[in-house]
Amino acid sequence: MDLETQIATLNAYFFFYEFAFSKNTFTPPPSSEVELADNIIWLEETLFAFQLKERVEEGTPEEEEKWFKSKILKDAKSQVSDTIKYLKAYPKIDLKNHRGQTFYLHTKYIKHIFKAIIYKPGKHLPLHCRQLKFYRSQISGFIHLFSHEDYIYVIKTFQTIPELADYLSFREKLIASNETAVAVLPEVVIVGQYVSGNLDAAPDIAFEVFAKQLQNDRKTWDMSDIIKVFPEQTIEAEFPTHYVRVIAELAKLKRNELKAFKTRFYLCADKVEANIPTRPYRFTTPRTGCGFVFIPLTKEMLPYRRDQLKSLCGWHKYEMKLPRCVAVDFSLDNGKFFSCWCHMDFPWTESKELEKSFSSFPYPFRPVRTSQLPLYEFGDDPTK
Repeated sequence: MDLETQIATLNAYFFFYEFAFSKNTFTPPPSSEVELADNIIWLEETLFAFQLKERVEEGTPEEEEKWFKSKILKDAKSQVSDTIKYLKAYPKIDLKNHRGQTFYLHTKYIKHIFKAIIYKPGKHLPLHCRQLKFYRSQISGFIHLFSHEDYIYVIKTFQTIPELADYLSFREKLIASNETAVAVLPEVVIVGQYVSGNLDAAPDIAFEVFAKQLQNDRKTWDMSDIIKVFPEQTIEAEFPTHYVRVIAELAKLKRNELKAFKTRFYLCADKVEANIPTRPYRFTTPRTGCGFVFIPLTKEMLPYRRDQLKSLCGWHKYEMKLPRCVAVDFSLDNGKFFSCWCHMDFPWTESKELEKSFSSFPYPFRPVRTSQLPLYEFGDDPTK
């Protein structure tokens, strides 16, 4: 598998097919066709632009260094700069994701751009080239440099868009303040320092143990099996890709928040299977400004599911003063689970009419509790 296919496949798998783009040519008037970047991850205000280079032939250390300087520090750097120029020059760029869906990238809404060059070198590339972890460009600013092994390790460690964004932000700041010290450290040490939470400390090889002890049990928070059914099970769809709005709210969550989501999702499934009347589960993530409601339905409630889904979604959104909310209900039909989804996205405003309407019904929710969920968990105490 060549490098472009490998990175495109992994990015789509970890960061959802809806937000992964690897066929990124467009035709800005009056120009001929140009390429935005080899690979892009784009989620609302955040965009990752990846430029990829692969060494096909093997050469001497001198030849490998020459390739590195020409293809990485010159050509790839220039291509990243071209991407930044296009994003600044064209307000709307059409892109086709890994589902084959076309979306328009409205560049004025992009607030965070992460740039990286990922390269697969020959085995004789000199160490001082491999140790380069960044490049500063007058046009595009800070560009991360990753060997393909290091990038694959990074995405297999973090696996969510907000965690990858946070890590790259930390990595840039760490390099800016400790350039010489970071240069000689392997990527695993930088990862270890980030997951340790000691973000302001000086880089040190001792942080490697945190990366080694990190528990990365994806099955406790992976949503891919649930997401597969989204297109068919979202109500209030104005157009075929409406369901992407729901997935976007999940893609903004970190693993601890996804774990909370998945736990409540399957709690509801258990209640539905037993046909036990149960109050809805819910939680809110202040970091993203979105609430989530999970509604188990008994057979008697099925005729009212549509109205109830919208009502409870709106009720939680209003009570928590949120700009967005996602609600999902659950039912059992001939031994198979079925769920419907609702997404609301509009500014919160006070409404006496809504409050009066809500007060005419029994309060449907459990009490709200505040808790701090640990983001990373470790097999053993890395500090011992």
